[in-house]
Amino acid sequence: MDISSVMKKEVVSISEDETLDDAIELLAARRVGLLPVVDAEIHLVGILTLRSSNGCEIVSVRRFAVN
Repeated sequence: MDISSVMKKEVVSISEDETLDDAIELLAARRVGLLPVVDAEIHLVGILTLRSSNGCEIVSVRRFAVN
């Protein structure tokens, strides 16, 4: 099975210029736990993840090196 066969067609992402509150709202609205973070040219610059544990939201951001 190819990865493309299980990928979603519509990818939800967020600009690196948006606020953390905007990201949390988008994660909740789309019911996803991960957002790709993109720059102005729509290049992937990071991944934002959200998980809830005991009613506490934990946000993690991983930034990628961009050449």
